[in-house]
Amino acid sequence: MRFTFDVRRRIPSATSLAALAFAVVACAGSPHERPSLADDADAREPGRPERVALPGYPHRPYDVFIPDGLKLPAPAVLVLHGGGSDAFNAIRVTCPDGKVDNQDCITGHAARNGYIVIAPRGTSRQILKRMRTWNAGGGDAGKHWICTSGLACEKGVDDVAYFNTLLDSLEASKEVDMQRVYATGISNGAAMAHRLACEIPDRIAAIAAVAGANQVSAVQGCRPGRAVPVLQIHGTADCAWPYDGGSPYCRGARGFDGAYLAVDRSMQVWREINGCSADVADTELTDNIPGVIRVTKRNWLNCEAPLVRYRIEGGGHTWPNGYQYFSVSRIGPVTRDLTNDHIWAFLSAQKLP
Repeated sequence: MRFTFDVRRRIPSATSLAALAFAVVACAGSPHERPSLADDADAREPGRPERVALPGYPHRPYDVFIPDGLKLPAPAVLVLHGGGSDAFNAIRVTCPDGKVDNQDCITGHAARNGYIVIAPRGTSRQILKRMRTWNAGGGDAGKHWICTSGLACEKGVDDVAYFNTLLDSLEASKEVDMQRVYATGISNGAAMAHRLACEIPDRIAAIAAVAGANQVSAVQGCRPGRAVPVLQIHGTADCAWPYDGGSPYCRGARGFDGAYLAVDRSMQVWREINGCSADVADTELTDNIPGVIRVTKRNWLNCEAPLVRYRIEGGGHTWPNGYQYFSVSRIGPVTRDLTNDHIWAFLSAQKLP
């Protein structure tokens, strides 16, 4: 099937995707009164996202992509946009050519593999409604750790409360298997996925974080009370969220007072939470473009919940097999050795205890 989008929702690529690379471096009524997501054929044409309002969040609806013929209730993946981006580009960045009707986008992948895609919206200014951010944590008084990111941090937005309301809405719809709700995202969205795993692990079965680490653990702490399945995907040439932590160094990235958490430190946090031993198993993926990028998969062993990291040697601030939205010289390259298949293989094997 082909997923289609309302062209009026498209965002000028130069503005929205610039924000993704650099700014990230960063309804009235009860949800229980909302009709079923699949009730009204006019409200949700086949393949087209339904936009769902949330009580208490009039400017932050979420989009729902339900593949045609999907047996409900079904698993759902929350796809969180990067900082300075929005729900449309959360999907677009997963597409190899940036075209949202490409069957290798996460929505096309969902159609083939039987799950729902949810694209939420972060906080924006009135005049920049398509440049949104999440409050994914950080921002200590000493300013060593960057708060990621932007307006959501400035306003101290409680995005965990937003996601609780969103999850209440999904539960009321009866279309979602609430034991199999997952979160993934890029950059600020990845950091927000980590925060959800830390703070509402009773509602998120597993996460897959791309190009963003567990920033909340550096300041607010991460105490989920259970082992949480975590997949981390990160490039060593990521200039927006450096693999080894620190400040962004992309061309044009200025004014960042503080540091991002290093990937290895983020994984150490989860290793301790998940009770993993110090033993690991490393495997190298098949190199589809020899000599360009090498991907190493690391599994931590003897864990109470799976902990996996894909280290992309020379990889940039990009989605695996996704859209090269800026030049390689600006954001680093996309790996073609990893795909949405790898993300879904990890997530789909998990469910809430």
